[in-house]
Amino acid sequence: MTAPMPHEPYIASVADALTAAGLAPTRWWVSDAEIDPRGDGCTTMDGAILTWDGGHPAVDADELPDGFLLIWESSADTWQWAAFREDGSNEDLKPLDMPLDATPERVVEVVRAVLSGATPGEPETEVSRA
Repeated sequence: MTAPMPHEPYIASVADALTAAGLAPTRWWVSDAEIDPRGDGCTTMDGAILTWDGGHPAVDADELPDGFLLIWESSADTWQWAAFREDGSNEDLKPLDMPLDATPERVVEVVRAVLSGATPGEPETEVSRA
């Protein structure tokens, strides 16, 4: 039996909070990939990916018809997200206004915002109502 990766309990608690809020991801996993980002030697980067497929009951088909993914990477400053394209690839990652150590409850709030079509981390545009 292998020991869990250092970030695995945190990501599991995030997945549990999302599930309890009715927003369970379609899939999620953690990794500790060996990468060579600058070509000067490998380093271990901890990461996690949570995905919601198009057609998932929590995903608004008008806002995110093909679903989206949420990424936690130890080398980043914040969580990130991207919408999936029809071919299964994803759009450019966008940072979220959510630090890597955000509480699971905060992750639930931000995922709800993404699902509603808001783009957390970017300024909102005020709409005038006449």
